[in-house]
Amino acid sequence: MRLHPCFPSASLILGGILGILAGVSFVATPANGSAQSAAEPGPEWIAEITAAETSTTVPERQATNPATDAGGQESRTGTPIRWHLTALLGSRGLGNDSHPFGGLEATLFRGRFGAAATGHLGSGNDYRSTLLAAGPALHIADLGATAFSAWGGVARYQEELDVGPSRQVTGALLTATARRPLLWGSLSLQVGWLVARLDEPDFQQSVPVNSLRIAVGIGR
Repeated sequence: MRLHPCFPSASLILGGILGILAGVSFVATPANGSAQSAAEPGPEWIAEITAAETSTTVPERQATNPATDAGGQESRTGTPIRWHLTALLGSRGLGNDSHPFGGLEATLFRGRFGAAATGHLGSGNDYRSTLLAAGPALHIADLGATAFSAWGGVARYQEELDVGPSRQVTGALLTATARRPLLWGSLSLQVGWLVARLDEPDFQQSVPVNSLRIAVGIGR
């Protein structure tokens, strides 16, 4: 069978189809490439995304890791821990019956509650004295930069007379302290009251021992 001359040959038809497909692929390739480049973030977008992530993660890290305060350390539960070591210089009583002493006091607070211990060595007015005491402590309040606290506990008091018998008593020491921070350390004013009763064979009857103790301290 012979084809009519007006119909193109099969080779011409196949060549035309291939040419059309090549043209379509040539046109579609730049469009797809530009769409992909528009979908990907450029350097400016990357910088903005990084800044946004940094601004959201820093407060979260600060919330999970609270900073310690200047007055002490931070426990795992978030309760502040404060401790003080103070050198004391004071007097038992006032006037002619005064008895100078020096000593150390250590206090440790977790929140409002804590413990304290102190030791005093005194000399003057014809006798030497030793006082050891320890007990629970309470942080009462803060008035501005001044902190008020109190503590009390069992006390062991001993006097060695220059002439005459010595005596030892066991009683209680009650102490109130006002503490104010300095450029380094702290300054404290302390008022204490020793309550005891002397009952020894050298004395015919029990003798109460009540003494006011005032001291100034410098420490951490």
